[in-house]
Amino acid sequence: MPLTSLPSSSVPGADPRRTFPARLRLTHDLEFDAVYAAKMKKIGSGVVLFSSPSERAHARLGLSIGRAVGNAVVRNRCKRLVREAFRLMQHELPRHAGGGYDLIVALRRADLPELPRLCELLVSLAQESHREWERRRARSGAKDGAKDGPKEPPASERVP
Repeated sequence: MPLTSLPSSSVPGADPRRTFPARLRLTHDLEFDAVYAAKMKKIGSGVVLFSSPSERAHARLGLSIGRAVGNAVVRNRCKRLVREAFRLMQHELPRHAGGGYDLIVALRRADLPELPRLCELLVSLAQESHREWERRRARSGAKDGAKDGPKEPPASERVP
């Protein structure tokens, strides 16, 4: 799939900016810890995606590229490729009712797929993660609904 055929925004006639400013990045340890603590992990083709719902209107990206991937040159190339895939596909990533997701991409090996395949992989893992978050939300809503369901009035208010 050539780069020119990458999907554009789902809004007809809109040409969204495809930039990667600091507001789209996870930068602090606490932000990374919060995503890891959410315990949502999806794996595909040597790429591991961790996710957590966010109240921000957009997705944010964090990278975790260990030394096992390769030397500094290889790790930096991998980071550039993942950032570029996120930059191109940020408007295609799923959103939940309250906003976007915080995503952490971790690599298991250096042989990343080419950019178009990496873009597809990033979106598909994010969509899988989104579906799982929706299932979790529905389950917790069902549990809350059972707790908040019809309750018996106190004995003093009961009609005989």
